[in-house]
Amino acid sequence: LSAEVIIVDEIGTDKDAEALMQARGSGASVIATAHGRDAIDASRRNYIRKLIEYGAFDTCVSITRCADEFSYKSYDTREILEKAHTDTEVRV
Repeated sequence: LSAEVIIVDEIGTDKDAEALMQARGSGASVIATAHGRDAIDASRRNYIRKLIEYGAFDTCVSITRCADEFSYKSYDTREILEKAHTDTEVRV
């Protein structure tokens, strides 16, 4: 048996990203979390950007909480890469 979907909490290191790329390469879909102000901010981390460039994700969703209210924004991964590349700040 092989996994069809892999769910991961908090991609936080290069090793996490490498494991997800291997899982994605096996044909499994991936649902994962990463912390940041929004999807653009998270993608400025090298290991997150590599996952997006690799094609590990089709869509990224940013969830923001203000007091007891939540707001959601969905990003196409191409949009994330375009916006992340317009800002020169890159996090490691």
